[in-house]
Amino acid sequence: MILILALGIRNGLPPFILALSFVGWPETMQFVRSKVQSIRLQPFIEGAVATGLRTPQILFRHVLPNIISPLIALAALEMGAVLMLLGELGFVGVFIGGGAYAELQVDAPPYHYSDVPEWGALLSNVRLYARSYTWTAFYPAAAFFLAILGFNLFGEGLRRLMERLSAGFTRLLNRTTLALATVLLVAVVWVQGNVTPVAYWARNAQAFDASRALRDIAYLTSPEREGRALGTSGLEQAAQYIAGQYEAAGLQAAGEPGEGDFTYFQTRHYTFLRLDEVPILDLGDGGPPLTYRTDYAAYAGPDRGTGEGKGPVVWVGLGEVRQQSFTTSRTL
Repeated sequence: MILILALGIRNGLPPFILALSFVGWPETMQFVRSKVQSIRLQPFIEGAVATGLRTPQILFRHVLPNIISPLIALAALEMGAVLMLLGELGFVGVFIGGGAYAELQVDAPPYHYSDVPEWGALLSNVRLYARSYTWTAFYPAAAFFLAILGFNLFGEGLRRLMERLSAGFTRLLNRTTLALATVLLVAVVWVQGNVTPVAYWARNAQAFDASRALRDIAYLTSPEREGRALGTSGLEQAAQYIAGQYEAAGLQAAGEPGEGDFTYFQTRHYTFLRLDEVPILDLGDGGPPLTYRTDYAAYAGPDRGTGEGKGPVVWVGLGEVRQQSFTTSRTL
């Protein structure tokens, strides 16, 4: 587990496969070695040596066909072991892709988002919410349990089937089946690259125009938009601009009915407060004036008042304690 973490499971699926191969090959090697040692004592190996076959010929004609069946069954069983490892790593907060933390609430632990849809990422948040939301552990744990059980049953059934059909299965290992397997692999790769959602998003990614995105950002963030604040003309301009981009992209409008068709807008009514004037904060110490939104900030809300206020200000810092007075005006 430590080696898998050190090799960078958080960097995505390829590093995880590399790390898993790096730490998991001894078990498979021991299995293959024991099988080969048992096969080399069989009479047909002695006959092959007596007929003058070389070592590579003996391996491909006699040894490999006899170990391929248990290797396939072992691969199915190892899938369950890999899922078990993913569950263990996910529970301690390590999963494929790494993800990012997000603070959903101030007084709550951060939530861990994964870059890829992965059950281990769901388990990574169980420890944080185990007491208040116990049921969150059930669904990823049930998915892991059913998948591991399924792979184990499939591997055991496959092993028994291979033992019963070992002779017939050996005959299937020829050039024809190899060609069919190659064609099937090429077909799967083609389908994934042209039909699946991955192909759709890949085409959209290739069509992305960075210069156009920068133009959109420049327009929406222009000072003329007035920060797109509620009640400003800049907000209406930004809304019309975005609706025009939707129409140019061919998106179907599903908003409020317009002239003969639907629009891209839905009307919502909000009540909000805003400052009529820039608030002023004067410490009265003869120093340089303070800059609004740089040295101080104000918030307009129903529990705020207007007018002037005076009071002492106590500075505590760097071992120094000073007391001064301040005067405020405008809205606080």
